[in-house]
Amino acid sequence: MMPSGLQPSAGSSLVTIRQLVARYPAFTEKGLRACIARARSAERRGKATEGQCQLLKAQVRPAFATRRLLIDERQFLFAVGLVSPESPTAVAEPVAAQIGTADRQRMTAAPASNRQGAMKKQRVRVLEEQSAIVLDNESKERALVGYVISTVALAGQISREKNVSDHGIDMEIEFKDDRHEPMGEMLFLQLKSGDSYLRERKRDGAEIFTIKDERHARYWMAQKFPVLLVIRSSGGEVRWMEISSYLRRESDNGKKPVKQIVFEGERLDVMSVRRWREKALGQGLA
Repeated sequence: MMPSGLQPSAGSSLVTIRQLVARYPAFTEKGLRACIARARSAERRGKATEGQCQLLKAQVRPAFATRRLLIDERQFLFAVGLVSPESPTAVAEPVAAQIGTADRQRMTAAPASNRQGAMKKQRVRVLEEQSAIVLDNESKERALVGYVISTVALAGQISREKNVSDHGIDMEIEFKDDRHEPMGEMLFLQLKSGDSYLRERKRDGAEIFTIKDERHARYWMAQKFPVLLVIRSSGGEVRWMEISSYLRRESDNGKKPVKQIVFEGERLDVMSVRRWREKALGQGLA
């Protein structure tokens, strides 16, 4: 028989601990155990109400120990501090709403020091995930830079990275003459790594590169030497296409804006680099 004053409140129900956990998905036995530990600590410090102390002794500890004894759910939640002492009979949905996800429940149920630790770990996980995305993008970009450098070197030419690429030029290639001396003829490269940069046009299957910043298009058209758009797919295929003359043609020499490029790139390899060199030797690129 329950002690006086501990009868089930109106609208409440008698449940086992397991049923309580099943009824509220945000609860876990680990979280409830932390609530009980916090309530017992408050009891020892004299900060728990008399009603909470009675409930902890008469219902909470025995019910949690056996998992089979029935306990009044509302009074249980009041005893362990999940319901305000001023309103020990109002719990069900408000508690679930306040707790939210299982992770938030574990944070809320834990002592203050553990709660801060859990929140810190969650922030660290978020930062690690964001860092992984950044590192993944950087690794793709570096893989493309490395490919260009090695391919141009195998073709016997010179490649350089730009220190600042905000305007849309990441690298340059300078060609050598037959005496293996730099000849001042160049290509400028805009590098993009990933499948997201090209979309397929539905009506004809053409690959479309979207120009997000019109300033880049104007900058590419203004260059003395050809600008090539270099795109590396997720599968490692690298293609390039000369775009400065394309933009001049499509924009009527800058009279109208161009928002996209129909990408028809060829494979960037040693032979394609050498073909550009032959053009530079023959008629020049400027």
